Formats: sequence, structure tokens, C-alpha cells
Amino acid sequence: MREKLPGLPLPPGRYRRCQSKTASFRTKCHASLSRLAIAEVEDNDMICLTIVVPCFNEKDAIPETASRLFTLLRHLEAIGKITAGSTVCFVDDGSVDGTWALIRNLVDTGSPATGLKLSRNFGHQAALMAGLLSAHGDALVSIDADLQDDIETIEKMLDAH
Repeated sequence: MREKLPGLPLPPGRYRRCQSKTASFRTKCHASLSRLAIAEVEDNDMICLTIVVPCFNEKDAIPETASRLFTLLRHLEAIGKITAGSTVCFVDDGSVDGTWALIRNLVDTGSPATGLKLSRNFGHQAALMAGLLSAHGDALVSIDADLQDDIETIEKMLDAH
């Protein structure tokens, strides 16, 4: 199902909307979404999860980060903890090393990824806030692109949700 959102052209691909009570927002970051992750939650026990990953010059870290987070999403979906519309939202905070090209490639290849590109470097906290404000889902989790934190705690957080 494709829906036209005002001011945001949708690139070709699959689109599903996460049912959520998240309000619309406006940001001064002039961020542009490259893809919207949309999924309908039909089972109230399952959670639509979005993992927000702020990135600044993380070209070398993104392939490993994406691989590990996508594996985690597949695992959580397989055991029935999250919906198929769960995603990883990569937020490019004005990188100059090709980070955005990698994010676009992930999105274009059909990975469970979304991309948000800020017009310049606003700093880690602003990139995180832009990602959290633009994310859709019942549960939002943030993690750094270098995966210094243990991603396995995400499952424990979902269990506590």
C-alpha cells in the first residue's frame, strides 16, 4: 500500500505504517526523509520497534552496525516480539565521508532501514532528537553507530515494555 504524504515524494519500494500515537513534528534541522517505514500493527502484543542510530562520519562502522541490527530485528520478529514493519533509522548528521551513500544503499536494497539526512552537522544530540522525532513505532530505542552498547539489551527492554 502506498500513500502520498504532502511534501514527501515516496521512492519505489514497500511501505507500511506503524500505528502509533506519535504526533507530527516540525524541526529546524531541515531534515529530509529518504524513505518512510510503515507497518500496520494487527496484534496488540507485538511492538513496532524503531532503532535510531545517529551517524557522523561512520562510513567504516555502518556495514557491521547495519548487519548486526538487521540480524537482531529478524530474530525479534521470528520470535514474535516485534512486527515486520520494525526498522533501523540511520540519521546522517552532516557526514562528509560517504556515510549517506551507504545509508541510501541500505534503504534502496530493501533492508529494514530508513535514512534521515541533516543539512549540516548539528551535533550528536540534535541528530538523535531529529531521529526520535521522525521515527514511527510503539517503542523507540537509540544506539550509537559504533555499537559500544550491547544490542542484546534491546530484547530485555522489549520484555519489560
